[in-house]
Amino acid sequence: MDIVKSGVSSVRSNSKVTKNVLLVFIVFMMLPIDSMLNVRVQGQVASPLRQLLNNDVMKVLLTFVFYLIVVSNDVLLLVLYMCALKKLGLY
Repeated sequence: MDIVKSGVSSVRSNSKVTKNVLLVFIVFMMLPIDSMLNVRVQGQVASPLRQLLNNDVMKVLLTFVFYLIVVSNDVLLLVLYMCALKKLGLY
């Protein structure tokens, strides 16, 4: 349980930065940049992330991070985390 306690304290101490990063990522993925500017910036960002996070080890790690966020009782961070995973098409 020391791993969970240290993980939860890490999530709590870095929650403000994590929220900002997730929010910027979600807004970036929601903007119609690819279709309006005829570039593949969003695709070039999302595709390597999908490939990286799509193996079994990373899915276990993502589930552990989800558990840490739930235990830390940060609802906004949980919603942003789930939205980011949804934008990447991981669930």
